[in-house]
Amino acid sequence: MIYLYRRMLQKLVLFAQCALAVSTMRNKAYLSVGNVCVGIGASIVDQEFFRCYLGMRTETVDMSEVQRRLQLNLFDPNEYQRAMAWTKANCTEMEDPNPLKSSKAGSKGRGVVYDRQNDADSAGPDGGKS
Repeated sequence: MIYLYRRMLQKLVLFAQCALAVSTMRNKAYLSVGNVCVGIGASIVDQEFFRCYLGMRTETVDMSEVQRRLQLNLFDPNEYQRAMAWTKANCTEMEDPNPLKSSKAGSKGRGVVYDRQNDADSAGPDGGKS
């Protein structure tokens, strides 16, 4: 009897956690950068799932578009500064484990950034409000 009670309680807590997660994501956007041109089929999101079940819209942007906007200064400088401040505060740049000869960048841009937070505090520069 106690076992059934615990299982029921676990399922109720799991349901509540899922409901909270979905309500937090609703009316937000998921941005996917670069997966279309690379052609990694497993990384392409199921847009219908995001729209119907999570209430989120999805956007896909090629990485060349990001580069173009940076080169032509087609971005909000204040938002850029906020994002860079958040990145410097929450991410650590580490050495690239790949050999230098396999890198197209050569000696420039050799770092790999890893997110050092694994919880809800790493929601982004705006605290997850976008």
